[in-house]
Amino acid sequence: MKKILLSAILSFIGFINYGQEEIKFIGLNLEDNAYTKEFKTLEIPDFNSPVNDSYYLTKVNDTLYYHQQKIDDEFNINKINDIIEGLGKIEKGEVDKKEKRSILKNTELTINSLKEDISSKFRSISFSKYDYDYLNVINTAKYEKSKYELGVKRNNESIEAAKNNAMKNLGGDYIKNHPTIEKKVETLVPIEDFNAVKGYYILKGSIYISTHNDFSKKIFIGKILTGNEIYYLSSSEYKTMSWYKSIDGEGIDVYGNISSFKKYDKEMLTILKEGSKNMGAELDYSSNNPNFILKNGKKIKITPFAYYCLKNKEYNFLEKEKNIKAKMKIYKSEMSSLIDKIAQYRSKTKIAYDATKKGQALRKKIQELYDNNDDGHYHFLQMLDTETIKVNTEFNEVLRAAELLFGW
Repeated sequence: MKKILLSAILSFIGFINYGQEEIKFIGLNLEDNAYTKEFKTLEIPDFNSPVNDSYYLTKVNDTLYYHQQKIDDEFNINKINDIIEGLGKIEKGEVDKKEKRSILKNTELTINSLKEDISSKFRSISFSKYDYDYLNVINTAKYEKSKYELGVKRNNESIEAAKNNAMKNLGGDYIKNHPTIEKKVETLVPIEDFNAVKGYYILKGSIYISTHNDFSKKIFIGKILTGNEIYYLSSSEYKTMSWYKSIDGEGIDVYGNISSFKKYDKEMLTILKEGSKNMGAELDYSSNNPNFILKNGKKIKITPFAYYCLKNKEYNFLEKEKNIKAKMKIYKSEMSSLIDKIAQYRSKTKIAYDATKKGQALRKKIQELYDNNDDGHYHFLQMLDTETIKVNTEFNEVLRAAELLFGW
C-alpha cells in the first residue's frame, strides 16, 4: 500500500486504493465529464410498435416452420400424457372393464399414429392382444415425452435467438425512422452545479450506461444497465463509469471516469492543508500536481519527498533536500574510491578489511540522510541522478559481499 501511495503522489494519478478510502474532489468542472443520476424524459424507440424491417421480417418468416413444429410437438406431448394417465389408472385398478377396454383401444390408436413420426421405442410395441406389459408402455411413453420436451425447449431457443439476432441487427437508418415515445426514466446527466459535490466520497463500484438501442432486449441509449443486461452486450454497446458515493450524504453521488489529480485522499488533503498553514503558504490545486505558493509568490511543487517530509511534520524540506544532494556529491566520491578496495576481499584481505570498515561508516551516514527507513529511501533515490544511483548500488553490493566473507 505504501508503494502504491508514494508512487501515486509522484504524479498524483491512481493513488486511490479500490477499497473504502475517503476522497474529496477538488476543482471539478464541465470538462471532467462528471455525472449524477436524475429522472429525465427521454425520447426512446417504441418497442411495442411492430417492426417493419425487411431483414427482420425475413428472419421471422424463417421461424414460422419451427413455430408450427413446436405446436405439433406440444400436441404430441399432450397425447403421450393421456397414454401415461390412462395406463396408470389401469395399473392402479381404478377403472372397470369397459373403461379399461376404451383406454387400451385409445392407447393403441394413439401409439400407431405416433409411430410414423417418432423413434423406434414405440415401434417395438405390438397390440395383437391387450395383455401387454402396461408398465413398459408407460416407461416408453415417459421416455418419448422427455425427448419431445427437450426438442421443444431447443426449438424455442432457436426461434428466439433468430428473432432477437434480427432485432439486434436492425439497421441504423431503420431505427431513426421507427416510431418513438417519450418516457421518464432515471439516467445520468452532466453535473452543472459543482457546489453540490461536497464532502468526502468512497469508490462504491461501477455503473453501466447503454450507448445503443437494442430492440431484442428493449434497451435504449442512456439506460442504466444491470449486470445481467451487459452480459450479452459487447463492450462497444455500453460505457462503464466509476461510482463515487457521498459517505455522509452531504453531497450528490458522482459518476464518471474522473482524472485522479482531481481526487484527494482524506489523509493527504489533511497533511497538505496542515503543511501550507505551518509554512504560511497558499495551497494551489490549479495544476496536475499541487503546489505551495509562498507569501513572496514563489511556487513550490509538492514532490514525493516534500510530501514525505510534510507527513513527518518537517516543513524545512527544501533545505533538507538541498543538504542531501550536497552531501551525496561528497559521498559519491568516497564510495567510488572504496569500491575497488573493498572488492579485493578475496586476495588483499587487509586492504579490503580496512576499506569495508570505512564503507560501513559511510553507509551509516548515507542511511541517516533518509532516516534509514523504506519510505525515506524511496524518496531519497528520487533525488539522485542516474550516475549517483549506479555508484550507490554498486557500493552496497560490494560492501555486503565483503561483510558476508568477513562474517559480519
